[in-house]
Amino acid sequence: MLSNTSIGRSAIQKHSWICSKTKGITAVCLPRDPRTFFTVAPYKYEGSVSADEKIARAFATLKSQIPLKPEEEDVIKNIGNLLNSVYEVQAISELRKKLDQTPELFNVPRVFEHVCLLLQVYRFRPKGRKFIFNLFENLVFSNLIEQQIYYQL
Repeated sequence: MLSNTSIGRSAIQKHSWICSKTKGITAVCLPRDPRTFFTVAPYKYEGSVSADEKIARAFATLKSQIPLKPEEEDVIKNIGNLLNSVYEVQAISELRKKLDQTPELFNVPRVFEHVCLLLQVYRFRPKGRKFIFNLFENLVFSNLIEQQIYYQL
């Protein structure tokens, strides 16, 4: 394991690990007892965002109140894939292709409403957020959003 800060080194040492004493910024850290290297201390699982009942209910409510066409769902799926670094490049490519072929998909308030919920729930990287808002810039700046759906988180 590597540690880049003195705070990180002290945190690692609390868990019975030793750190190299180099003058550089990065320290190499190893467990004091190598047998513990692959063991995980017992902990209480607290769940994930996808298991949160409020969030699941918000997505279900939005999907029932604002249904999407298959090509609109494909846009939402690709936007969700921006969260995954493995699929990110492919998702950007697909979204750009859709923007070139059918730009009207990105002027539909229904689609943007689903995107807003994704943006509210998940942590997109700043570059990804900028890309998403650039896709919908005509919609956002033309005041085409007619209906408001309130989903409670």
